[in-house]
Amino acid sequence: MLGWLRSKHPGSSLAALLFYECVRVFTQVGLMVLFGFRWRGTRSLPARGPVLVVANHQSYLDPPMVGCAMKHRHFDFLARAGLFDSKWLGRLITTLHAVPVKESGGDPASIKEILRRLEMGRVVLIFPEGTRTMDGSIGEFKRGVAVILRRSRCPVLPVGIAGAREAWPRGGKPRLFAGPIVVQAGEPIPHDELMADGADAALERLRAEVGRLVELGERIR
Repeated sequence: MLGWLRSKHPGSSLAALLFYECVRVFTQVGLMVLFGFRWRGTRSLPARGPVLVVANHQSYLDPPMVGCAMKHRHFDFLARAGLFDSKWLGRLITTLHAVPVKESGGDPASIKEILRRLEMGRVVLIFPEGTRTMDGSIGEFKRGVAVILRRSRCPVLPVGIAGAREAWPRGGKPRLFAGPIVVQAGEPIPHDELMADGADAALERLRAEVGRLVELGERIR
């Protein structure tokens, strides 16, 4: 039992693992009741080993939704550095494996930390657009993502999120019961296959695949 739990997030203490599980269960129930949260294809996330998960970014709901949808692993994710200034919130998201990232320009320290956590055999969630969408479209993927792709040497799992913008639009307030919201996972892409034609081609492929998964999620809604 303990070995199974520890495999969800290598290097974490038992207390941190149990806390994450409790928060995940509570959050999942809340998302299902308040936003009609659904998920599809999420068993495709490998049960062990490092995985980089890339998804489109529609709302503040995205990180907890993706983490709840793939409950057989614990996620590390990026969070704005300013959020860590709050004593209680900073402590909470640190316990939930958040990686601080600067809001402006590149952040070599966060890229280094992402790679370190992948080397530990963890799952790291990133939003390559770098910010939430204004109109629902998928923005260009940031160049810093190419650095991570080149150096991570691990499979990449594309994920599409549909309906989160309607439930909590950028600059607006949460709209309860405005769902459903669907998280649709694809299939993991081996590193060598993804990078065969270079970083630019890899980014284009991932953006196209995430877009396809968003469209599939929209049809499910």
